Amino acid sequence: MLNTSDEFYDPDFAKASISLSGLFVAAVEAREPFALDLPWSVNGYFEDPFELDLLNISAVSLRRPNIQFDIDLPSIGDIKNLSYGDMIKLLQQALIFLVGDQDSGDSVESCSGGLLGKEIFGLNIFTYKLPILGLSVCDFAGFLQIVVDAIDQLVNDCSECEDPDAPKSTFTLLETKLRTLLQDTVGGTPSVDFIPSSDEIRSSLELDLTLQWTFQEARELNVDLASILEGMDLDEDIQHFAKGIIAVEGGATEISGSLSFTIGIGLEYKRAGTESLQENIVPYIKGISGLAVTFSADANAMFQAMLGAISSTIDLSATIDYYGEPLSITIGLNPDTNYYISSNRSLTRNGFQRVQNVGALGDEMEVAISGRVEAKIDASLFGDLGKASLTIQISDINNLIQGKSGAVAIYYEVSRIQIPSLLDILLLDPFSIVSTVDMLFKTVNDMTLGRNGIVTNFPVPIIGNTIAREFRAGSSDNFLEVARRTVKGTLDQILNTYEIEDDGSSTVADLIAEVLTDFLGNDLGILLGNVTVTYFEHNGTESLIPHNSYPSSSIFSDGVEIESLMFEIPFGQTIYSTTLPPLQFEFDNDKFPLQMSLLDEDSELNLQWSFTLAFGFDTNDGFFLYTYPHEDPEQEESEFFIRADLNVPVNSLDAKLLYFLNLNLTDIDVAVGTGIFLNIDKAHGMRKADNSNSVQYGRLSLDDIRNRVPVKKDLFVICAAAAGGITVDDIIAEMDIPIPGLESVAPWIPKLNIGGDSENQTTALQAIIKKEISTRRGSRRSLALQPLDRRRLEASIPTTAHRGLRMLCSNQVLNLEIDCPVDTSEGEFACVKLSDIRLDINKIQELVEPIIAKLVNPPDDDAIFDTIAKPVSYLDMNLEGLSLIFSKGDGDEVEGEVTILDIAEIFVGGSTGISTVRVILSLWRAMRTLATLFSESNDEGILVAESCIFKPKEDIECEGGAL
Repeated sequence: MLNTSDEFYDPDFAKASISLSGLFVAAVEAREPFALDLPWSVNGYFEDPFELDLLNISAVSLRRPNIQFDIDLPSIGDIKNLSYGDMIKLLQQALIFLVGDQDSGDSVESCSGGLLGKEIFGLNIFTYKLPILGLSVCDFAGFLQIVVDAIDQLVNDCSECEDPDAPKSTFTLLETKLRTLLQDTVGGTPSVDFIPSSDEIRSSLELDLTLQWTFQEARELNVDLASILEGMDLDEDIQHFAKGIIAVEGGATEISGSLSFTIGIGLEYKRAGTESLQENIVPYIKGISGLAVTFSADANAMFQAMLGAISSTIDLSATIDYYGEPLSITIGLNPDTNYYISSNRSLTRNGFQRVQNVGALGDEMEVAISGRVEAKIDASLFGDLGKASLTIQISDINNLIQGKSGAVAIYYEVSRIQIPSLLDILLLDPFSIVSTVDMLFKTVNDMTLGRNGIVTNFPVPIIGNTIAREFRAGSSDNFLEVARRTVKGTLDQILNTYEIEDDGSSTVADLIAEVLTDFLGNDLGILLGNVTVTYFEHNGTESLIPHNSYPSSSIFSDGVEIESLMFEIPFGQTIYSTTLPPLQFEFDNDKFPLQMSLLDEDSELNLQWSFTLAFGFDTNDGFFLYTYPHEDPEQEESEFFIRADLNVPVNSLDAKLLYFLNLNLTDIDVAVGTGIFLNIDKAHGMRKADNSNSVQYGRLSLDDIRNRVPVKKDLFVICAAAAGGITVDDIIAEMDIPIPGLESVAPWIPKLNIGGDSENQTTALQAIIKKEISTRRGSRRSLALQPLDRRRLEASIPTTAHRGLRMLCSNQVLNLEIDCPVDTSEGEFACVKLSDIRLDINKIQELVEPIIAKLVNPPDDDAIFDTIAKPVSYLDMNLEGLSLIFSKGDGDEVEGEVTILDIAEIFVGGSTGISTVRVILSLWRAMRTLATLFSESNDEGILVAESCIFKPKEDIECEGGAL
């Protein structure tokens, strides 16, 4: 009776159905992160009467009643309408409140946006250097990176944030994830609290997140007397001491402090509102959100330091606190107000304020600073050139930040100020000079060839870290480390042993340049030219007058006062290498996982590198680094660059595709290009324009680097681009059969021939992979070059460059324009194009074709299946007249077809076997297509596709052929 396939089945023999309706009573218990003291009683009901045909087996198995419960729990209410995904999205907005727009380069490290970038009186309060300490809050903000990483991880793992149909997660899971991700060895256990509330108007769910850290560590003092005494009417003798005190050796003090960060967010569901659920949900940021930092230090230190150009001994004692309590800086919102994030002007609620977006909260932040500084400094210039004793009192740091008169009380006593000539200064304290130059080399090496440098950690497509290995990046034997040791040793030896020439024909600076040229150029071969020295006379504070440069001449006219000099060291090499380690090629492309290796192939690797180091000494400011500025940023040269070209022609090799296809490739050409550029940018680092009408234009003093550059890494603008391309003329793909004993079956399995169209000179495979990194707009790395960096990169590559480098500027691969350009600004990084894809069926054609011919025989259509299906096919032919009547759109084009089967389905329904007819016709047409392909097959096989394009995370696009 129930078996519909039985020949005696009669649907009208018996009928049995049931209809259910009624009410329910249930108990509900709320668990973590919510809690109720007792289970709560709730009522439920059938939303619609539940009717069920008891003789319909599938309906009995699959149908379910639609039951609705009215759950209105105390303090929870309609929180059921809020989701895990809603909360994650709001946390992502809260990240903008804290850090700023990460896509624009704002980060914890840069302290340039959001709460961390808050400015008062034109000063970024987080990068403001505290007097005497010379430290900023940003120096300790790295603790907050754990918050950024945790929220980024939550966003990346949130499938329902992008896909509304994805499985839903619970708030319990969110609480667990937050506690796990925010746990670290420094801050202890984070506080994560969910707070529900509900009334007759709205239901809300709030998340309060608090992290606290305490720290006690030794930090080097950077006493910036110039900024403390700026604007004060000082005697001329004390002005020689009103500079940054840069500790060379010693000068560390113990600092105690704490950092506390709180973020409060909420989602509100309005019970009376629009029809749309999402429009009833309003996010808000709570006023408790903010950051508090405290410092305290009692410093007592005696250390060697640079005071401008002259070495000094500093004896310092200082107290930084707030009259027995720690100095404190608090930045946050009004704790008595919450802030709706919405453009809806009608939103009103007591204790709430509306802002257009999270970025607008910057105007609502309040800053409170409580602190004082007292210090006594005794400075003795090296060589008994002078002494000074200063007592400084800052009773309220707020007054200093606001630039109020009387903010600083200073008492000083100065004796015997003698300023020697520039060349005498070089010989006064060789240790300080050598240490400064050594520090500069180490910094550049750390950014480029060090363990965390861009060259070391920038794997190039196709060849991986081959270039890093060639430069010995990450080791102590790379060319910058070799150069550093040579320059340091040369300076140390000459400055400590130099004796002034009686005839005045050369200076100590000349001798340094001469020896460096010999060591670095003749012995090591890492110079592109001679080391030079240029001497400058200063025209007041506005401009420089250059004089003769070594090695031409260093004899000056009488009356010329040389106030600064500058060394220029043109490091660089061109390296041609034909011996490379085995190259393991692997395309990181989920749509086209190609793996192949080249062993002992002839290759040509062309490496070029250049590092123009310019530094000098000034009688007033001491050591400086020159940054080669240009009023047009696009014309500014990079101090450091690496370019690499690789070309590998290969006759044939084996590879693997999709992990089970063995490929035999012939006539392969591989090219790789890499460009890595580092520009030392004074304006970018100091976050203000450089004054071209100043003797300091392009010059960064050690005082600038230590005390006036908010984030040291911002001095170094890095851009790196790499591209790898492969072309293959012919490919044969066959199944990999790893099972012993089945080798005899292999010849009968069809193969793919790719690129066999010799008449049209079709290339079987064209592939390109690109990778880019840029740090121009902040310390955060972007995965695409910024427009300015891209233009400078392209301008630096000559049109005669090898094809590997040309790929960095266009999508030209080995002189072939592929049809799928890689747009790195849109997150693309790879593209592969296969052309003329054919299935080789020659081995089985004579076996399969007779079998197919028994069933179908186009175009005669006289085989067994033809006689059955062809008469029926007329039922599926287009009725043009009816199609024009029923399917015409707004224009004249026809948007669909009407057939006899369509009409029958409308009038008699689908239970008359119409679907079976469609299946038979579909199968018949497929077999006709297969028969045609076999009959038209030639020695080149069946044309599967004229071309197919593969891009990661995109659908495969094929044109022509059977596909």
